[in-house]
Amino acid sequence: MKKTLVVSYTPREGSNTKKLLDHVIQIIKDKTDITYLDLAKKPVPMFLENELNAYVKRNFGGQDLSKEEEKILEPIDALCQQVLEADYVILAYPIYNFTFPGPVKCWFDAIIQSGKTFQYTETGFEGLLKGKKAIVITTSGGEYESNSAWDFSTPLVQGEFSFIGFETKVVSAGGMSMSSEKTKESLESAQEKLEKIVNHWY
Repeated sequence: MKKTLVVSYTPREGSNTKKLLDHVIQIIKDKTDITYLDLAKKPVPMFLENELNAYVKRNFGGQDLSKEEEKILEPIDALCQQVLEADYVILAYPIYNFTFPGPVKCWFDAIIQSGKTFQYTETGFEGLLKGKKAIVITTSGGEYESNSAWDFSTPLVQGEFSFIGFETKVVSAGGMSMSSEKTKESLESAQEKLEKIVNHWY
């Protein structure tokens, strides 16, 4: 059975993002093995001074690490390994200030690793995870479809996944803070789009 990694950042009570994610999980739960990663409950390691220098030493310098340095990178490498083992990734988060929240960025920093998920070639960068697929679920208080210049989330998340070889579909539900009618309309539309993607991919 194919494996799906569900990565979520939905800390708000009554989260609309979580409603969409739960809808998708109900559809796929009998079709795939699911691993869950809740970025709101489990601290996401950052590339601080020690982490960054150990990573550069190993992944770019090709040098062996000390046991202490290996231990420093263990939490970051564990996140990367989850992606390497998955066939699908479902990533869900609300848009904060025009893009994705900090923990999501830290997660991408952990999984985009030279020599593991991408490599340098004579013709440029090459993603090493071709054949994998990602579904991205986002919600926002404002409505970006008519003002996409403020939507930095969609192109960035597509770029992050594409860089390492993923085929990616992004489904967004906007206008969550505008009115109850707009919220209902946006969620229903997003559910329909997600159902089509899931039924096609799974």
